[in-house]
Amino acid sequence: MLFRSKGGFTMNIEKVVYLVGLLLVVLTGVGVAIPQGELAIVILGAVSGYFVAESDRRALLVTAIGISVVSGGLGAIPAVGSYITGIVSSLGTMVNAGAVVAVVLGVVDKAKG
Repeated sequence: MLFRSKGGFTMNIEKVVYLVGLLLVVLTGVGVAIPQGELAIVILGAVSGYFVAESDRRALLVTAIGISVVSGGLGAIPAVGSYITGIVSSLGTMVNAGAVVAVVLGVVDKAKG
């Protein structure tokens, strides 16, 4: 446990990594130039994928596929389509990195028996 507030809200390392990743996703998605921003998104996505519970790995894989499918189709929305497309594409990068780590962890778990 990293932080605890009076209301009982706890912040642990998994949540911090995920929230920082989402912040980077939004910033790079709307066009803010962050040096090595995509690399940071991939690394934070991979770390987030490591913390995904075994029971949630299938949902992560389905989410990764879904985001990859719909990310290009949002550009037609007037005025905000390019921003939404950028955000969803960056989110897809983060989720796909996490999905790769989840798949590797699943293979390692299977190999262990």
